Amino acid sequence: MIVSSKVTIPSARLLRNKIYELTGRRIPLTSNIERVVRKTRRITLRYGNSDELPQGEEWRETTFNSSSDIKFLVNKLTVCNALLEAGFTAPEFKRTVPDETQDFPLIIRRTLTSYKGIGIIPILSREEFIRRWSSGMYWCNYLPVKSEFRFHIYNSGVPKIIRVSKKLPRENIEEEGEIVIRHSDRYYYSLRENPEEKYPKMTRAVLDAARVLPGKFYSLDVGWSLERGTIFFETNTASGLDNGSSLALARALVEDGVLNVSSNTRR
Repeated sequence: MIVSSKVTIPSARLLRNKIYELTGRRIPLTSNIERVVRKTRRITLRYGNSDELPQGEEWRETTFNSSSDIKFLVNKLTVCNALLEAGFTAPEFKRTVPDETQDFPLIIRRTLTSYKGIGIIPILSREEFIRRWSSGMYWCNYLPVKSEFRFHIYNSGVPKIIRVSKKLPRENIEEEGEIVIRHSDRYYYSLRENPEEKYPKMTRAVLDAARVLPGKFYSLDVGWSLERGTIFFETNTASGLDNGSSLALARALVEDGVLNVSSNTRR
């Protein structure tokens, strides 16, 4: 069974349909973890759902992706801290009011597990920061980039890139102002072929970062800066999929034998 979160059911259904096209096997799909217990007692893969199964039951959990891996990867703090410790460039989130020497602009985030830019507050001055800030929030330096990309990663031992897209502004969207926030309501993803040839430095950095992070499949949102090189922003364990990205992931799963239940589950 495929276990998805409610908001990612459309992408999970698209992935399931691509798996069916490739194999002829139609895997049940649910966002209700209790259905796993009542029906199959087995998870083939998780698509963004980290709900835990009850203890003391006979069930089979998946390693594509495990509940703990998803919880790690959806949290921008744990991901960015892991990458920072490994020497990569990523936002450094803080929870204390910056001192007088802090440069602006910066970014306040109401939550570190949101998507589509929800909870992002661009801050241009210290006065604005004091006005908008409250306990429980995080902030980080604004890291400007020339362009942003989404790298779809598949890693069952040796990480590989299965698809790359560049974020481009939708019609009538102009990139201007001191802070540019490229979220999916204002941008779309445009496929980029042969990333190893077009973006060799960024591709190498992404593959190196994938060796640090847990999880079997996810996407990495990164930016390119002329001054800093590759900047890592976040990971997505349930990326919004289209026909191309869902087919790329389905092929990777099928070729890796993930649908052979005995090879990707644990009791």
